[in-house]
Amino acid sequence: EFMTCADDGTVRLWSLIRRTEHVSCIKTKSEQGKKTATTTCTYNTYHTHVTQNEYLITAGCDDGSIQI
Repeated sequence: EFMTCADDGTVRLWSLIRRTEHVSCIKTKSEQGKKTATTTCTYNTYHTHVTQNEYLITAGCDDGSIQI
């Protein structure tokens, strides 16, 4: 899997197996609830005693916000 972000305010997760569609789409919003462009994104995996391979996704937006 890999991740992309775009000016349309989305962070999308893609699968190399399912090449024609994204697996998940996250929409970033400003504090006022309006769309804000996503300029960067990253993720980190972590493990807990209950689940494995949980993901924390972080997006940096053009309004200066960092969204997790």
